[in-house]
Amino acid sequence: LFSVHLTRVGDFRKFADEAAPDMSGQVVAIEKGGPAKYKRMPLDWTNPGFAQTDEHPVCAVSWQDSVKFCDWLTNRELQDGTIPAGFRYRLPLDKEWRKALAAPGANPSSRYPWGDGSPPNFQCNLAGAEIRNGEIPEQWKFIEGFRDNAPFPSPVGHFPANRYGLHDIYGNLWQFCMDATDSAADKRLLRGGSWLTFDPDELALAASFDRLSAVRCVDAGFRCVLAPNRPDSP
Repeated sequence: LFSVHLTRVGDFRKFADEAAPDMSGQVVAIEKGGPAKYKRMPLDWTNPGFAQTDEHPVCAVSWQDSVKFCDWLTNRELQDGTIPAGFRYRLPLDKEWRKALAAPGANPSSRYPWGDGSPPNFQCNLAGAEIRNGEIPEQWKFIEGFRDNAPFPSPVGHFPANRYGLHDIYGNLWQFCMDATDSAADKRLLRGGSWLTFDPDELALAASFDRLSAVRCVDAGFRCVLAPNRPDSP
């Protein structure tokens, strides 16, 4: 059972207040007015370099942070009876993510979640021309002809849901999966693209990439799934 939206700043704030996780360290971000490159900066999830509300998806968190949130939420909701015994929250598996992208009625041969052409305007948050309004470096590319009116991450639920009722299943933020990559157990898969994604290859249904599990970036967040807690569960 997928969460219909990404984990929000307000959700993560409750976790941070109650569990007091170690969030020390820097965040990988784009320097405003600087070269169009990612670099480590003294930012964090409460101050990712742009304005956000409690309804925005939390970013600048790592895979490790995301797993800790899921464990905290599981314990909290088991105690108050919100979820039944034998269930837990975790990050989605890659195979679950691929199924969520290919919603009912989608053409299985399509290259992108929306079909084969350019992304439709105002339906998802990708790197549109608006990123220039966010003072992103001039060298940073965007999708020609695409607009979403969002120079930075947008609040959850701002864009239409897919046929499964899931918002931002592509765009807004890259999202962590449980899976480790074949290359290294400390690297974890991300899917979905983000507000900074302009490369067509990164928008394809088959697109994914990995990051070290401890790395925090302003273009990545997560959503939870509720699943049975089986012995063979990841």
